[in-house]
Amino acid sequence: MGKTRKPLTSNEEINESDDLPIMPSEYEFKLEKLTIGDQVGEGAFGIVRKAEARDIYVHEPSTTVAVKTLKPHCSEYVVDDFISELKTMVSIGQHLNIVNLLGAVTTNRLKRNIIIIFEYCQHGSLDVFLTTNRSRFVDCSSMLRDLDNWRTHNPEGQREETPVGDIQFNTTSLICWAAQVATGMTYLASKNVLHGDLAARNVLLCDKNVVKISDFGLSRTLYRGIYKKQSDSPVPIKWIAVECFKELVFSTKTDVWSYGVFLWELFSLGAAPYPGVTNGTEMYNLLETGHRMPKPDTCSREMYDIMIRCWYVCPRRRPQFSELAYIINEMLPEELKNFYVALNGPYVKKNALRGIPTHDEDAIVPNVSSDASIRFPTGDSE
Repeated sequence: MGKTRKPLTSNEEINESDDLPIMPSEYEFKLEKLTIGDQVGEGAFGIVRKAEARDIYVHEPSTTVAVKTLKPHCSEYVVDDFISELKTMVSIGQHLNIVNLLGAVTTNRLKRNIIIIFEYCQHGSLDVFLTTNRSRFVDCSSMLRDLDNWRTHNPEGQREETPVGDIQFNTTSLICWAAQVATGMTYLASKNVLHGDLAARNVLLCDKNVVKISDFGLSRTLYRGIYKKQSDSPVPIKWIAVECFKELVFSTKTDVWSYGVFLWELFSLGAAPYPGVTNGTEMYNLLETGHRMPKPDTCSREMYDIMIRCWYVCPRRRPQFSELAYIINEMLPEELKNFYVALNGPYVKKNALRGIPTHDEDAIVPNVSSDASIRFPTGDSE
């Protein structure tokens, strides 16, 4: 597992008749070492199941993992997106706030039979968690920097065996999750990767109050800072930026727009954005008139101002992810910030061992001056 990895881009084509492997051999995992269990998630085209993987980690005989497969009879663009997701996960390395790739089964040359193996996040997606546990929310806006208060109302940050049903979460929990997602997106931007589908449904909750960005099926490696959509594959219309409707152009700054919608989901405790909007034309017309979603009841004016900045029409005026991570981390107690810095340490070491470059912006609390996200070319800004 200590070999240097060659980055793979989404532009590389995979032909079923090729003898070339889809990914470096160090990631190949034997199917017979997987014991696949119950389904834990399902999307339009993929199924996620809980599984046990034998010897996927050194000195750990069996590890609980998540495995993702395609549904039967998927169209070709869905298969291509699945391959793209695998390639992206190989190229970006590992980070605390990303659902990390552990391996894949690709020996069957039929692409539809590929199995991708990820870290298992036992508490599921944030959108489901928020809606299910909305009655357990404790508004502690007036005590945000009180670390004892955070400990009192965040038992999942203290002991790993806490079941989701027993969790009581508060305002600091929301800010903590927002900071972690901004930090994970800063890492992706530093790798020149567009996520393309950032939303609460694609952020998973683990023990110790850690959240991880998942579902890289729409992710792409950016070329000169942008990605021009070519296919008719569907896009999440309530999360994409206004320029995506007009120009089919995506960038790190369109991910920033999506992050603003994610923040709104978070502080509205799982409410659906833009209720009543049913199609892309309606969504685009609404945004063109200047409509933006109102401030959620549990949201501070400072946090809502961040959302509004993410929804600026001009991409250049939107904040960088490193700036967002810095600002939101500053809302948390110092001890809490240091706690997550320490948790990311092992991932930084793994990247170093595998020859994946580590930059200053990879830190959990990035400095706003160490911005590595992709700027929109002059000709593409409004």
